[in-house]
Amino acid sequence: MKAILPLVILVMIAAVIISLSVQNQEGNTPRSERRDSPEGLVLVHREGLVALAYPTENGTCDKRAELPLQGARAVIACGDIIFVSTEDELLVFDRTFAQSTSRKFGKMGAIATDGQNVFVGADGSFIALSRDLQELDRVRLEFEGPVHPDKNAHDILIYGDTAYLLDNIMGPLYLFRADIKDPTNLQIQESIVFQGINAHLERQWLNPELNQWCVVQSFAHRGGSGKIVHIYRMDEGKEQTAAQAIFSQLRIPEKKEEGFDIKGATHSPPIWAAVQDVEEKYYLARVESTDNRLSFSDLFQLHFSDRHRDIILRRRDDYLFIAPKFGSLLYIISVEQHPTILLSKDLKEDHIEAIVDILPY
Repeated sequence: MKAILPLVILVMIAAVIISLSVQNQEGNTPRSERRDSPEGLVLVHREGLVALAYPTENGTCDKRAELPLQGARAVIACGDIIFVSTEDELLVFDRTFAQSTSRKFGKMGAIATDGQNVFVGADGSFIALSRDLQELDRVRLEFEGPVHPDKNAHDILIYGDTAYLLDNIMGPLYLFRADIKDPTNLQIQESIVFQGINAHLERQWLNPELNQWCVVQSFAHRGGSGKIVHIYRMDEGKEQTAAQAIFSQLRIPEKKEEGFDIKGATHSPPIWAAVQDVEEKYYLARVESTDNRLSFSDLFQLHFSDRHRDIILRRRDDYLFIAPKFGSLLYIISVEQHPTILLSKDLKEDHIEAIVDILPY
């Protein structure tokens, strides 16, 4: 018995260490290491990059660093390194925006990281890069049918050894599931085609606990327009497990409006979305998909004065960072219990307008 006890203790310690090391793509950190409030964030806006610190207790804004950069589109972090994409270039910075290197492409789509390497949709391919932007491998995003412009992944989510790619440039629209276990030997596992009149694939999220890959598709025709959420298994198969209309504005056979239009969503559980109702009011809502049926709960009104096609929504631990795309209003909301506004600020007075991406840290 005395010999067994030290072994049990060692196993328990190892389990704790492993649990503390696990972080998901959207910025979960162990609760023991969490801050009382968000430390800061990087904003990509019309004029470039800005790193902001928000002491939310007094609601003030402090610029830590700033960099003019025309045409910036997206930002991700891999450790202390920041990657910023433009239409045709990927740039690498440290947290003070000191640039170390860059790499040119013909035309870029989305960027993502698994914490070790960087993955890019560009030049009709899915590409794996090291942190110093050395190419590890690339695989063409092949599709059937007549010749179209190159397919580029316009949204990339990574979970474990799999990347989930959403293409939305020109019909036919595609989803791709890629194996990234060996970044020097990328493999496309599945390709799923979408057809439809004026159809677009707008966004996606993953729910690993329920084995769900959720994709929002919009449509428009003479009879009206709306949104559908398609649910696939994360692990395998092209067949969808469910499809649910969540929003509709119909004119034929009679005028009818109902549901919630998802304008933005987090990428991993708990899923929070910025939604708009038929009265054009905006809300923060918790999205549940038990039994492959979507429902919205914990509605919390967001006061946006203008209409917005897309709303940027990023999560870090129990905090949400929300901004209308190409707008200047920023919300920081705690969702540890019930949604609580920590900061609501129009950044125009700080010369920050047309926000296109947010990276909390």
